[in-house]
Amino acid sequence: MVDLHDMAKAIAGLSDEEIDRLADGLVDTAQPKADRLSTVIGWNLQDRQIRKEETMLEKTTATSGTHLQGKFIMPFDALMIALGEPHYTFDVHRDVENKIDVEWAFELPSGKVATVYNWKDGHAYNGAQGTPVENITCWHVGGHEMDAMHELVDIINKRLDDANYKLNVEGAYYG
Repeated sequence: MVDLHDMAKAIAGLSDEEIDRLADGLVDTAQPKADRLSTVIGWNLQDRQIRKEETMLEKTTATSGTHLQGKFIMPFDALMIALGEPHYTFDVHRDVENKIDVEWAFELPSGKVATVYNWKDGHAYNGAQGTPVENITCWHVGGHEMDAMHELVDIINKRLDDANYKLNVEGAYYG
């Protein structure tokens, strides 16, 4: 039996010319299989594009009027994988006392706005006794409506799934 993972890795390592020869050989020797492979690859590429569009996040500054919609538990490193670098990071030399250390603000595919931030648990609010950002796990989600939170959490989960990131946190929740 052929290990499909090994086969996929081997094909991924081929040059463009080798891929062309492989495709020509498959068409010449097994056209029905080549047709099926072409169709399935097309479907997968289309599904991936749709998934990408469904998880698009545009950075925004239009956060006026957003307020807490809920919370979720997730390690900071997972959030960084899902959302990238924070859009705002507290700087003790630049900022006055603040209640948040990091924040992301996005316009979601639906047009809704959502923010993710820590609240009163880091150095910005508690000084040296605060939790370092990389150890924060409780995240607040702001928005104009609860749907923004659900949409954002779905996107975060899809992005982590796409990155093959498996949360190692018992009792993760949102709500």
